[in-house]
Amino acid sequence: MAVRLEHVIARNMAELREQQGWTQADLAYQMCVQGARWTSNRVAQLETLRRPVSLMEIFLLTAVFGVPVVRLLNGDDFVEMPSGKEIPLGRFREGFQPSRGEGDHA
Repeated sequence: MAVRLEHVIARNMAELREQQGWTQADLAYQMCVQGARWTSNRVAQLETLRRPVSLMEIFLLTAVFGVPVVRLLNGDDFVEMPSGKEIPLGRFREGFQPSRGEGDHA
């Protein structure tokens, strides 16, 4: 069964938070340090899929946890696209990998 991309990000965010031994309030504080206006309620809303996560918040999460964006896309799920088509999550991770020859710019 396919999931929403937000579900994958929320699941991985919660996993990373728990690995740090942080409460939802701890994560909210860390996000505030990065400039986001988060509360523990916002963390709970994200983790229970009552609120989507923005692209800026994704990048702030990577800074807080010290991980690359692809870490928030861990899993072997299929993601449901707006069209109803299902795409393997790995395809999303591929989008964050440099193509051959890229990254060689000085």
